[in-house]
Amino acid sequence: MMMYKNLEKYLKSFDYFYERRDNFYKRQRYPINKIIGIVKLTQIMHTVINKESIFAVNDTIKLFNEDRLYNSIYDPRADFIIYKFGIALYFRTWSLKNRICEQIHQKERNEPGF
Repeated sequence: MMMYKNLEKYLKSFDYFYERRDNFYKRQRYPINKIIGIVKLTQIMHTVINKESIFAVNDTIKLFNEDRLYNSIYDPRADFIIYKFGIALYFRTWSLKNRICEQIHQKERNEPGF
């Protein structure tokens, strides 16, 4: 459990808020685009570390129930920078996706029949 507390502290120093407890940061009104829950972090890290994005999303429960998978994601010897990288990659990807979608919607509003 100490690993998770240390990970939370590490990520907080970069303004990422790892919710070890449900809605802890959301209830305190931290920016939603800086909060990462345990399920999403596990999915992200499985994708980054084990390179299995589809499995990470479709079989998330196995990531928690199978020791081999869980230990590959939450290895106490891991450098925390990999978690920061995974979270930054996730938030940056969503930001870019949202920007592209907004540009498409803007273009549709400005060009009838698009």
